[in-house]
Amino acid sequence: MARRFVAARDGDKLQARRRVNYLVERGELPRPADLACSDCGHIAAEGEPHGYDHFLGYAGQYHEIVEAVCARCSVRRSWNRGEITVEQQRHAASCQTRKTHCRFGHAITRWADGRRGCAVCDLARHAASKRRRRAATRESRMTNG
Repeated sequence: MARRFVAARDGDKLQARRRVNYLVERGELPRPADLACSDCGHIAAEGEPHGYDHFLGYAGQYHEIVEAVCARCSVRRSWNRGEITVEQQRHAASCQTRKTHCRFGHAITRWADGRRGCAVCDLARHAASKRRRRAATRESRMTNG
């Protein structure tokens, strides 16, 4: 089945993104998380954001020409192109410091070293990591001896 798109509109970021998403859904482009970042070579772990960057711009003829980049390189590229201002960067940082609860609803606390985070989630992560390490140790002991 041939692709049917409306005529590409110059500068239409939403249309360009939708075209790329359509190509990914159809399997004509791989998922960006399955590719290494074209700038730093970072390979996405499960749940890490990778996306496509319209590095040539949003002119109609470039809507489908993209590169896979990790979140850090995407921000760097946007900053270099002047798409992110200092005020936007400050606003994003201040939004993080205003958070009072984690995504699971636990209160965020401040530790002695100045870091902020959810103590409940940190303890759960630490316990899960400890269980995985113990299981791996038990398994290696059983296979080795």
